[in-house]
Amino acid sequence: MRVPSYKKQHGFGLIEVVVSTLLVSLMLVGSLTALASFTKTQEQDSLEAQAMMLANSSLNSILSESYENIEITTGEESPGLVEAVINFWVNLFNGSSSETVGENVGWDVQAEARYLTSDLTAIRDTDQGIKLVTVSVSKDGIPLQTIRAVITQNLD
Repeated sequence: MRVPSYKKQHGFGLIEVVVSTLLVSLMLVGSLTALASFTKTQEQDSLEAQAMMLANSSLNSILSESYENIEITTGEESPGLVEAVINFWVNLFNGSSSETVGENVGWDVQAEARYLTSDLTAIRDTDQGIKLVTVSVSKDGIPLQTIRAVITQNLD
């Protein structure tokens, strides 16, 4: 009877186990990196969507007022009506009511109104019946959205 010089192996060798463990580890690290990136992108998209809602709500509230009620500002502070509208929306988003807490804190809105030339290309010091209203929204000091709108004087 003839005896083979080698035995038939069953199972996996040490090198095969190490290589497969390494491959699985690399795939897992890649998947976790992609998941972390996706989560961060989702959070940023959510913040930008909230900022756009806040900016649109603030701008629409300002534009719903008459031309004469929208005061011209220097950008340093928003007097009168503009300040009241901005404070309302910021307080709403920052959770001034007891129902909203935590994640909404830190929103800041700046608004300004300036006179425009009739061709809409430059800021003026005098009123020609056209105002540019700009609303900028940031959260925790990070600028997220800036929107502008033009309002004209109703010349009946």
